[in-house]
Amino acid sequence: MTRRRADQQARRVPWQRLLEARTEYADWQVFNFWVRSIVEAEGAIPDWVRDVVENRCPGFFDYERHYREIHPRKKHFLWQRLWEWINNTVFGEAQREGWLNAITFYALRDGRFQRVFAYWNQCHNKWRLGKPVPYPSFEEWRQAAEQCTDESHLRPEVRKELEPLKRVSPERLAEAVTRYIDWEALAYWPTSLSKRVLCPRGRGGVASPLPGLLGVRRAASRG
Repeated sequence: MTRRRADQQARRVPWQRLLEARTEYADWQVFNFWVRSIVEAEGAIPDWVRDVVENRCPGFFDYERHYREIHPRKKHFLWQRLWEWINNTVFGEAQREGWLNAITFYALRDGRFQRVFAYWNQCHNKWRLGKPVPYPSFEEWRQAAEQCTDESHLRPEVRKELEPLKRVSPERLAEAVTRYIDWEALAYWPTSLSKRVLCPRGRGGVASPLPGLLGVRRAASRG
């Protein structure tokens, strides 16, 4: 049901916009996990981390304070409030237009998220035994997370699904997806014009990028 819902929402937005939003969502995931790792180790947010968050997320601490005021008895996790703020503010338009779940579904299944999650888990376990001096900056933490190869937290079927992603860079994969979707759209376009006979407009559109295709089609139909 989750995948079906994500696929339905994905159809509401141009694929290029969805791809860009998914990439941006992954960037914010890295930031949130960095904040979370330090706050959990310290038991509170250090002043210097607060300054970074305030600079990157202006208005967040007003949001967080308001939440605590209206939920005085509820257990509070700053990283959860930060994630709510990101969803409501940075991705507010996608949420209002009804395709935020598509972003989260595909972003959370990306190999980058799995590496970031694995690295956060390593920091969580290691920093409970001894805090680093000093803590890594966001950029330092991000670079280390991108190099993380720990897959012990993954189920075997998920590990198998992610294995092909190791063979290609994210940039090359995105480029391949771009070409694939463009060609798929071209393949479906004539079908939308006519199921059996292409009108002149359809012939002209297909003949240009695919010379010889119509001849092959006519030969196949005669056979």
